[in-house]
Amino acid sequence: MEYDYGEDLDLTVTIEDEDGTEMDCDVILIFELEDQEYVALTPSSGEPDEIYLFRCNYDGGDTMEIESIEDE
Repeated sequence: MEYDYGEDLDLTVTIEDEDGTEMDCDVILIFELEDQEYVALTPSSGEPDEIYLFRCNYDGGDTMEIESIEDE
């Protein structure tokens, strides 16, 4: 995935909660902090005031995988 910071990201991803329920989310921001990239997501429908943060990892190519942040 290639992008420019500040670019209007028109991306949607599907995440799964602890119960196995899938939810479509819009990517609102991809940012870097201390040499690690993170993604901020908001539900595509429902509560617009919820924001989820995930850590971004890349498989050596352009594919971005997201993972939960377990540590503080």
